[in-house]
Amino acid sequence: RIIDALDHALAHYRTSLNVLRLSAVRLSAAHKQLMSQAASFNAGAIDRPALAQAKVDYQTSAITHLNDVVAAQQAAGALEDVMQRPLSPSAPNWTMTQKEILR
Repeated sequence: RIIDALDHALAHYRTSLNVLRLSAVRLSAAHKQLMSQAASFNAGAIDRPALAQAKVDYQTSAITHLNDVVAAQQAAGALEDVMQRPLSPSAPNWTMTQKEILR
């Protein structure tokens, strides 16, 4: 029973990390799209509603990413609870810096 709980917690933790990685990629892509749309707006190639939509898309990606960070932290906590010990200090850094987003 304990091994099953550990297997389940570990699988959930790994899945949440994969979701978090994909979320970071989507956030970066949304940021690049926003910057592209802002440049197009400044050049007069698109209108204000198109720029506003790009901003909404970016903010939606940012919120989704934060939700995925929370989910990964909760999965890590559940894994720690099952193991009855904390994860190593080399556990992933949950938040992306602005530099990482801009890549």
